[in-house]
Amino acid sequence: RLTTRVHPSERYRKHLQTKNKPVTVTTTCYRLRSFFGDVNLDVNSLSLKKCQDLYTALTNRQKADTHRNALAEAKTFCRWLVEQKLLRSNPIETVKPIGKRSYGKETLTHDEAKSWLSEALHRAHEGSDTALIAAMGLLMGLRPGEILIRTVRDVDCQGTRLRVRKTKTRAGDRDPYI
Repeated sequence: RLTTRVHPSERYRKHLQTKNKPVTVTTTCYRLRSFFGDVNLDVNSLSLKKCQDLYTALTNRQKADTHRNALAEAKTFCRWLVEQKLLRSNPIETVKPIGKRSYGKETLTHDEAKSWLSEALHRAHEGSDTALIAAMGLLMGLRPGEILIRTVRDVDCQGTRLRVRKTKTRAGDRDPYI
């Protein structure tokens, strides 16, 4: 039985904060709320049937990518509960994900990209910062958030490299040529 006054979901959130970016913690907590509903639920009441029912209900109101991500977060949370000895076993571990994930996003054709870039550069030369941001995204493969946090210090090698740090994932840190 639970002996601590701090609810496990709050303890888990604090645990996540020690090794994740704030936006990641927010996303994880959102997914757990979408899966379990009440964040103050009694974790000792979780059973395989209850977890399966929660997941089945989720599949009826969310797309496959969304509910599969929520299931993955719920499994990680329950593993943590077992590690912390707040549960004896993981009731959700054997719940199987349903549906196919969507893969990739549609990209511009070569002709579309040329036309789009031409217009973005034309508008950038006229002083449009947003057009410059759009051109950077296309030419350098940068996410909008990565572009918006750039500083002068990020331009390196006499203007031939752009250092990209503090990205969505550590693997995203890079130095693309300008």
